[in-house]
Amino acid sequence: MAGYRYRRHEITLPAISLVAVPGRRQQTLDLALEIERRGFAGIYVPSIFSNMAQVVALAVATKTLKFATAITPIYGRVTEDFAQATAYIHEISGGRFAFGIGVAHGPAHVRMGVTPGKPLSDIRAFVEKMHSFDGIGALPPIILAALRKRMVALAGEIAQGVIFANASRSHMQESLAVLPAAKRDDPDFRRQHDPDLHLRRCRGGEGGQPAHLDALHDAAELPQLLEGSRLRRGDDGDRDRRRRG
Repeated sequence: MAGYRYRRHEITLPAISLVAVPGRRQQTLDLALEIERRGFAGIYVPSIFSNMAQVVALAVATKTLKFATAITPIYGRVTEDFAQATAYIHEISGGRFAFGIGVAHGPAHVRMGVTPGKPLSDIRAFVEKMHSFDGIGALPPIILAALRKRMVALAGEIAQGVIFANASRSHMQESLAVLPAAKRDDPDFRRQHDPDLHLRRCRGGEGGQPAHLDALHDAAELPQLLEGSRLRRGDDGDRDRRRRG
């Protein structure tokens, strides 16, 4: 993986959460090109402000950068439209796109005007239907958002990866243990943590812009940001252990 060279040290750069805020969408694409140039691991796009529109733009604007939705609520469109759209993005991006999906949460359901069923059964039915359409081309890898072990296990059964939001690092080994051994050992099965990597919380954000993005304009500050994110994750784990104790 590409790294960022700083004072004779090689730093593996993380994936970044990137939101195209209204009024700054072109700037967001320009920033994506800079993210690509600097060798970051990828871009993960949250559901706010239509991440499906943003990933189409990323597919066209970038050449080598991997990117994904993280996540797209499965109730936002009819399944056939998702299948057609994601097959298109997969093709024009040359396979750099991954479709991260989830059931979202109560306020999002109210906003979309939907009444969800059971998360596990709804996700299973959605993925099965995604694969039921003929003549649309290949689909991208599908990644399931998971909070608990049963969804992690379902990802190992029907998907090509799992993405954790608000996960405890101290519990990660236990959570991944429910995956089949073949999936745990498969380098193509994606095991992702929250793509923000807590960088949002390392700097204060303003105006709806992800706080860590402005750090890209100051290259010398990047190693401190990364170190701060590791320290913050350690603090979170310590808090988890104290609560369990």
